[in-house]
Amino acid sequence: MPHWIIRWGMSVIFLIFAGLIAGSYLLKYPQIVVAPITITTINPPTDLIAKTTGRIDTIFAKEGATVHQDEVVAMLQNSAQYPDVNKVLEHIENFDPSADNSWIEQNYSMGELQSPFSEFRTQYLNYQHYIKADNIGKKRRLLERQTEQYKTYLRQLTSQRGLIKRDYEYTLINFRRDSALYADRVISSLEYERSAQAKLQKENALASYEASLTTTELTVMQMEQQLLELDLQYDNETTTYKNQINESRTRLLAQIRQWQQNYLLISPIVGRLSFAKFWSSNQHIQAGEKLATIIPADSSEVVGIMEVPSAGFGRVAVGQTVNVKLNGFPYFEYGLLKGVVNRISSVPEKDGYIVEVTFPQGLQSTYKEQLQLIQRMDGTGDIITRDQRLIQRFIQPHRAFFDR
Repeated sequence: MPHWIIRWGMSVIFLIFAGLIAGSYLLKYPQIVVAPITITTINPPTDLIAKTTGRIDTIFAKEGATVHQDEVVAMLQNSAQYPDVNKVLEHIENFDPSADNSWIEQNYSMGELQSPFSEFRTQYLNYQHYIKADNIGKKRRLLERQTEQYKTYLRQLTSQRGLIKRDYEYTLINFRRDSALYADRVISSLEYERSAQAKLQKENALASYEASLTTTELTVMQMEQQLLELDLQYDNETTTYKNQINESRTRLLAQIRQWQQNYLLISPIVGRLSFAKFWSSNQHIQAGEKLATIIPADSSEVVGIMEVPSAGFGRVAVGQTVNVKLNGFPYFEYGLLKGVVNRISSVPEKDGYIVEVTFPQGLQSTYKEQLQLIQRMDGTGDIITRDQRLIQRFIQPHRAFFDR
């Protein structure tokens, strides 16, 4: 073989190899992280899930109807009468023991709630009996009258103090005068003894008066102390009754809330009602089974929720482009949706990390098709992490091998 052919052949091979090297350096292709995606809205739909197994008693709303927050959509069969439970709940939510609560004495069909309701009613009626009997009030009013009488008597005694003292002082002056006269032998011993006896009588009268005054004052103070003790006893007893009422009320409220969770399916948001399947009264439903979905009224802003596996998750960053292929709208017919990574969860969930994707163009595809929003439609999301040179693709595995 001529040498020039060999030289030309080697040159061509070298040029081809050099071209491949240069091309692999210049050529870039995007790295992607693939994960399933679910399309929803900023305010996602809410499922109404049965908490207990049973039969449907009543469905209160129709398919497609707008339901309000805390509106009852359906009720399962149970032993209580729903209107009775509602009426009792309405009264006890803002219950005031001092108000007119004649409603409590009516008959209610409370089913499994009958026991806590009866306890609450008994505690309230005991309190009402205590208030109507008014035993402490009667004692207090009687004691108040007695106290006023003693105070009147005390005022009378106090007003006599000056007279009794002056009477004693006059007797004392007379005794001193008689004592001087007796010393000068002007009066007889009999007259002197009479004067001394009069002085002694006045001293006894004054001492008796002072003792009576002190006793009356002490009696008034004791009665006032008894009034304070009766007030304290009344406060303590009424507080005890009210605490017992409040405790039984709290237990009843908790039982009603539990009853609502078990037998009522209540919408937590405002939205449109969409039943999971055709339901009717007396139909059986299992615990954990979905009755319906509430689609929020303000569900215009669309987002995608991706569950990205941990492998390669470190390449995902906020702001990266996401190409979304929806299963319900084949991409070769309808095109792709262009999204952007908006938020990345800090901690993993069961099967990976949650990535939130927003769609600046809404549901308009790359084919300019405006796709219909169907809550929770699924698909595949390709997160374009970065552009990588082709040569790096070949070098990195070998580099990792030698780095070990």
